[in-house]
Amino acid sequence: MNVTQNAIYGWFGHNRSVIGRGHIDKNGICEDSSVVELKQSVAIAVVSDGAGSAKKAKLGSTTVVETTKQFLQKTDNWIAKSHEQIAKQLIQENVNALEQKAKKHNCTILDLACTLCFVAVFENKVLCGNLGDGVVGGFKEKSFVLIKPLRGEFANTTVFIQGLHSAKYLCLLSENLSSLNGFILMSDGASDSLFDRRQNTLATAVNVIFQWYNEYSSDEIQQALDDSVMPMLTSKTRDDCSIAILHRVKVTQNQIQSLSVQKQKQILGVKNKIGLKNRLNVLKEWNENADIKKIAEKIGLTKRTVKTHLRELVKRGLCIVEKCYI
Repeated sequence: MNVTQNAIYGWFGHNRSVIGRGHIDKNGICEDSSVVELKQSVAIAVVSDGAGSAKKAKLGSTTVVETTKQFLQKTDNWIAKSHEQIAKQLIQENVNALEQKAKKHNCTILDLACTLCFVAVFENKVLCGNLGDGVVGGFKEKSFVLIKPLRGEFANTTVFIQGLHSAKYLCLLSENLSSLNGFILMSDGASDSLFDRRQNTLATAVNVIFQWYNEYSSDEIQQALDDSVMPMLTSKTRDDCSIAILHRVKVTQNQIQSLSVQKQKQILGVKNKIGLKNRLNVLKEWNENADIKKIAEKIGLTKRTVKTHLRELVKRGLCIVEKCYI
């Protein structure tokens, strides 16, 4: 029976979409949408910017964000598929969803036009995509541009999801995770501050944001985004601003105990303090005494529950258990 002291990479992330001064002045709403989802072994971030000319831009961007998230959750949709296949299927599903919304709200798909950028990570595979004037950035030791904005035929224009033909505008990038430790998505409004179009580089502020993930709790990062980053972005543009961030932090078993309770729960995949306590106890006892029956008796759990915790720990790379035991 193998028992090892392993390290895992825990994914953390945040997203924010805030209204710009242009919409505030007109008593409008934020037409951007964004999401970060970290579950079921897949880390996903999506941002969509509703077209300013679209009558129901917010409905369009929320629909595209949700549809794209659901598409990426099913890894068979993009693992081992060609870029052409991915683009065709992803745009098809988004167009279908937008057409259903258009019919329900008595409008056309053009009234729901929006951009799209996303990143999905599964095991060591990464898929990034960008359709429109958003920016997709990566982070190793410092940040850099992965996919730059796509401009339209005329000055200050871009492309949107407006039909099946939009698939040809979707720029896709597949990577092995390798040493990449983070990703950032930004809408056009946010990129006014965080992206240098002439140099094709990201602002130094992006490096600072990524560094926060090694120093602060998730709540503290959320507070900093709300109190500092987003107000700074909206002060530099009249447009709505959205960002979505994914960052992975390397954690060993010994380091887990020193993390905040919230980060422990995120890394170990539990929702409450009781689940966290039980999972930590199973991990500790397994390394000291790799016997399911004895562990169950010692910490007061059923053997079935111990096996459930072990399966989750194996999925996260924190221990090795021969399959016959779980």
